[in-house]
Amino acid sequence: MGYLYRPKLKSDARSEIWWAKYYVNGRPVRESTGVAADTKTAPEGARRFLKGREGRVATGQPILPRSDRVRYDEVAADFRQHYEATRSRDLDEADHRLEHPKTFFAGRRGAAIGQAEATAYVLKRQGEGPPAERSTVSLRS
Repeated sequence: MGYLYRPKLKSDARSEIWWAKYYVNGRPVRESTGVAADTKTAPEGARRFLKGREGRVATGQPILPRSDRVRYDEVAADFRQHYEATRSRDLDEADHRLEHPKTFFAGRRGAAIGQAEATAYVLKRQGEGPPAERSTVSLRS
């Protein structure tokens, strides 16, 4: 069971956003519903959000973080952790592969990285010129 509330701000005014408090495995979870309180349908939208969360808790489904809040840095860390856990790749190789994209995508939200951003990254990398140390295999003996 959970409830909706608008927290009190430092200015003693109420927040303009509805918040939800619900319990997962006996622990309280507080989360912004993202619904502004100034519209007529706000309480209904906030209730729908809370009921959705409570339904997931009741059926044992995971409560995933909002994908629009996950940043590239978190995705890269998960990618490296996957390599570490499965040992499918060398960690030095993973670090090397993540080095250049990190300088370009650091701090960006993962959901905001689309085809246009990927193309901009490729063009930036191509503009840097060829790598200084290129591993080449000579066919001459």
